[in-house]
Amino acid sequence: MTDENAPTADLSMNEKLDRILRRLAALEAQGANTTRPLLDQLIKEVIQTRETLTDRLEGMDARLAALEQEARIK
Repeated sequence: MTDENAPTADLSMNEKLDRILRRLAALEAQGANTTRPLLDQLIKEVIQTRETLTDRLEGMDARLAALEQEARIK
């Protein structure tokens, strides 16, 4: 079992998404009055995951464009 408050930088995207789903389930189980800090952390993790995926997609797009350009030159 991992520490739910540990940094997520070393986790894969699937692990991050699994962690988010576990936290959402915990949020439902706790009820609305005690969930604000957990909800804030979940939102932060979703935003970080989105940013990471966006960066990766932009990098892949750039590499693909470079490969297409290289293929045209040959």
